[in-house]
Amino acid sequence: MKKILVAALLTLSAPAAFADAPGQGDIGLNFSLSAAPVNSTAVVAPGLGAEYWFLDQLSILGRFNFATQSNVGTSFALLGGADYYLVKKPSENYGLFVGALLGFDVTSPSGGNSSTGFDLQAGGGADYYFSKHFSARISEGLALATAGNTLFYFTTNLGLNVYF
Repeated sequence: MKKILVAALLTLSAPAAFADAPGQGDIGLNFSLSAAPVNSTAVVAPGLGAEYWFLDQLSILGRFNFATQSNVGTSFALLGGADYYLVKKPSENYGLFVGALLGFDVTSPSGGNSSTGFDLQAGGGADYYFSKHFSARISEGLALATAGNTLFYFTTNLGLNVYF
């Protein structure tokens, strides 16, 4: 019994040396935190999304982001796009990707009129696979938003993914 307990503890504490990555036909759900502009001020925007692996190197995705800050206003965005994996090494637990998102957003500044516009984002990032069913992600991109004041901005996204 003692040997089984020791083996279980060693297995749980060992790094995922042979973690598998999601592939063609897999579906993922993600939760993310992004820096988003609301009335030209950056606020943290939580997001929920879904992802379908169309090919082993290509996933299509949809995301909903929502940001609010009492003295700035509220913004939400509905986006769709794709990620293409330039490097995907499940045996080394990581994947590097480039991607783009297109959608619309609605901005409602405090004390102002709400406006609707397009949101276009392009960038890249990395996934770290803990297992075939779980990964962490970081990405950086450049975005163009036309709701309210048209502006270019850099966006940073941190996320957790669960795959089925």
